[in-house]
Amino acid sequence: MNSKLFVARRESGLLQKDVAEKLHISKQTYYKKEKGIVEFKQKEMIKLARIFNCSLNDLFWDGETDDRIRGIQGGWAYHHRHIERVCRTIKHNRTND
Repeated sequence: MNSKLFVARRESGLLQKDVAEKLHISKQTYYKKEKGIVEFKQKEMIKLARIFNCSLNDLFWDGETDDRIRGIQGGWAYHHRHIERVCRTIKHNRTND
């Protein structure tokens, strides 16, 4: 379960169906993603950070265990490249808003 995302959603007074609508996904899909059964897509993660007015680290990585950060799916390099792509996308989207 992504407890940080759960807390951010509850503190914002949003229901799962509300966030699902903002992401253009079903309530059931959002439930699975918030529970950690299914991973969020990069665009969804960026949108969530905007919805809750926080960073991606605040919602997804900050305080995670070393195993999670370093590499269940291919090591630190994979995550580092992913984070760099996400940051570039955020910067690009902010300049085009």
